[in-house]
Amino acid sequence: MTANVDFTPFLTAEAAGTPCSPTTTTSSTSTTSSTSTSTSIPGTLNVTRVRVADGGPSNGSIRLRGDFVTPPAFATPPPITLRVQDALTLDVTHVYATCTTVGGRIRCADSVGGTFRANFNPLGTNPAVYRFKASFKKITVTAPFSGPVTVTLLHDSLVVRTDMISACRQTSTGLTCREP
Repeated sequence: MTANVDFTPFLTAEAAGTPCSPTTTTSSTSTTSSTSTSTSIPGTLNVTRVRVADGGPSNGSIRLRGDFVTPPAFATPPPITLRVQDALTLDVTHVYATCTTVGGRIRCADSVGGTFRANFNPLGTNPAVYRFKASFKKITVTAPFSGPVTVTLLHDSLVVRTDMISACRQTSTGLTCREP
């Protein structure tokens, strides 16, 4: 008699729906006949502030603040990706290829196509909680903007953290969102 044994103990170690349970996403495009399947692990993200400003060509900016809880673990390398989307046409993604770790703090900075910085700091009283601050400067973003704003953080090639902030105030050249 041969038993059917599943060799994925990490999937059964946590109850379904926990941050450690991977999800499988299948996507297909109409331009090709191929279908790709990838595995991602959802994680928590709490965006507390977003500011988007249209300063003209190559002079716009996006600033973000928030926090998240680990697990899943947060580390570098591999690259860290941030994506910011509003309800209209804003959709900016940056992949931080250069990050350094010092004392648990992760700092990322790139200057290709703009000035991009991100800092991820574990909370001193609770190192499982990370606070983050990120800025995209000297980029072209075009007003008008409208809330809600969705922020996605991708790291460790598998972990996807997403949050939406909807308490936003719109101006003629920008958008400011703040957690109430």
